Amino acid sequence: MKSLFDTMVYVSWHRSGKIPEKWQHAWNECAYYGTVLISEPLISEIYNQVAKTAGFESARNFVMRIKSLKGSEMFPKGEDDNLAMDAGRIRLVAKQKGMDISFVDSYLLSISKRTGARIHTTDHVIRDLARIVKCEANYLPESELGR
Repeated sequence: MKSLFDTMVYVSWHRSGKIPEKWQHAWNECAYYGTVLISEPLISEIYNQVAKTAGFESARNFVMRIKSLKGSEMFPKGEDDNLAMDAGRIRLVAKQKGMDISFVDSYLLSISKRTGARIHTTDHVIRDLARIVKCEANYLPESELGR
């Protein structure tokens, strides 16, 4: 099993010390038997979000922790394989549909499309775009993260 988790899942983990309950099973399954795919743009956004509230050192330590997890894998390995162009196309599709999406989120969708990994997200725009670009997304509203 391969999975992608969006930025706020990691930020929530940093703040509360745990993965949201809804995704605990998927996280554990990937951590022990599968793969959690991580991209450099995602790492950049996680670092930025954590550093805003916890400082640079805490953000650096957290990112290093994520990168060192047993089931984590940086994607892509080596060459980009045009993921950035696909992510750009997804952003344009989003704009045409009246949706606003960050580069990082469009990159997550591009990776999901390429690998078949499921995206776990708190962002309804990612959920909605996943349907459009034919990716699988598991949605939890951000208001329910603490539950």
